[in-house]
Amino acid sequence: MKPRKLKPGERPQVLLALEWYVHEINVGVAQYAHEHNWILHDSLAHTMHLMPETLRFDGIITLLSYPDHFITREIVAKAKVPVVDLNADLPEFKLPRVLPNNEIIGRLAAEHLISRGFRHLAYYQTSDAVVERERRDGFHKAVQAAGREFILFSAVEAYRDPLTRKNRLDWMGRELMKLPRPLGLMSQFDQTANELCMACRRAGLRVPEDVAIVGVDNDPIAAELGEVPLTSVDSNHRGQGYQGAALLDRLMRGEKPPAAPIRVPPKGLVVRRSTDILMMENPSVAAALRYINSHFRENLVAGDIARAAGVSRRSLYRIFQENVGRSITEEIERLRVACSQQMLTGTDLKVSDIAREAGFASPGRMTAAFSKHFGKRPSELR
Repeated sequence: MKPRKLKPGERPQVLLALEWYVHEINVGVAQYAHEHNWILHDSLAHTMHLMPETLRFDGIITLLSYPDHFITREIVAKAKVPVVDLNADLPEFKLPRVLPNNEIIGRLAAEHLISRGFRHLAYYQTSDAVVERERRDGFHKAVQAAGREFILFSAVEAYRDPLTRKNRLDWMGRELMKLPRPLGLMSQFDQTANELCMACRRAGLRVPEDVAIVGVDNDPIAAELGEVPLTSVDSNHRGQGYQGAALLDRLMRGEKPPAAPIRVPPKGLVVRRSTDILMMENPSVAAALRYINSHFRENLVAGDIARAAGVSRRSLYRIFQENVGRSITEEIERLRVACSQQMLTGTDLKVSDIAREAGFASPGRMTAAFSKHFGKRPSELR
């Protein structure tokens, strides 16, 4: 696809054709458009018509999801300009894509629940969409790696019945009562996580004492203003929108599309009341975790943690691994990576300053940890 050659001083015209509204994606695209002097059109989102229909676009950013959404599909299919898709649900459209790193999202949720001491961990699945499968698989792998029990709490078949779907809170409550407790539970995004909180209340289950729930997207309304404030993985929609626009810009300049989708890592996990609990049967391990959570930014040594836990260092190493599913060093590194990841995407601090603030001994140590967790350097994530 040969891009149109712009005249000197002419601004690129880009169509934003998302099949559902995601505010942070729009903000990310708009930020890039502002920085690069684009003319951005989003009339399709408001009217489902192009206004004016004769306008010539130089590129399109879309989010294809619904097979029967004929207007968007027709626009994309007939496009003679570069197109970038921000979703993976319609693989029949062979398009360059920028997607969330769903496997890491699932892993972050699992690691958080494991660190809180849960031994039974479930993923609530409502569809066969690619995003669901990828987040489920990331969650599943992390649970298996820690030697905990993975439970697939699937509503896919049940929701084929319209009556069950209509009365889903009652159905969810009945099914939750059948699962072992205390239970750590992940849902694909914040809205369904809120429904799980409501279903727990109807069934007489306490959140987080009986069921601790993690959502995804860190939506300021869904995560903070539901029945129970939600712990949520920030999927970095803004970064996805920005990177989608950056890819489209490269394509409009004549670059070849990437061979595989670009994956945007999450910003991190924000802890709220829905998981604010430690389910450690061993009081020494619980004390060690509380100490580590309060002091991970400092120069922690095993002796200090052991004294806080009231056990010897040798005993602490053993019981910590048995109860948490990872070593003390791995838990400290996990917390430092999460802290520095949020600062990378939420502040303008230098990488060296972030490394120091998060507790890493040096920027090199931080880089090594990020390479292990994400396969990228900190600067690449930013």
